[in-house]
Amino acid sequence: MKCNKCSQEAAPGKKRCPECIERDQNWTKKRRAYRLANNLCLRCGQNPPDSERYCRPCLTKFKLWRNTDKQDAIEHYGGICACCGESNQAFLTIDHINGGGTQHRKKNKNGSIVGNSVYRWLRKQGYPDGYQVLCFNCNCAKGLYGQCPHQTLAVQQSIT
Repeated sequence: MKCNKCSQEAAPGKKRCPECIERDQNWTKKRRAYRLANNLCLRCGQNPPDSERYCRPCLTKFKLWRNTDKQDAIEHYGGICACCGESNQAFLTIDHINGGGTQHRKKNKNGSIVGNSVYRWLRKQGYPDGYQVLCFNCNCAKGLYGQCPHQTLAVQQSIT
């Protein structure tokens, strides 16, 4: 595959050659440093409100993208908590079915897959198997105690 900027051979799995990738990364770093030094929006270069890094229009776009990525991932993996049936998206999150979320974050760019970026990562990976929707309560309980109290209760009720 050819680089979409200079027509040299593209890096494996990329659309650009290593030289263009490095040049663009350096330019992006310089632009970011300039905008930080001059208190400009890091995305568009406009003047943001005091002590903010982004202007209001850019913040609005970020929230829309974040919510769209989350909504798409939640819907793909079932749309409701696999444990308790909670369906309010404000309470829902993605869970690694067999655990391993911490190892996954460490393995991927020193923990850069955190918070809402996990939804974007899932989309880019084609929504792989091994994930489920849980509400924050069930997800936290699973992480702290190994399983959710709903599961413990269900086992106790099936015994009696």
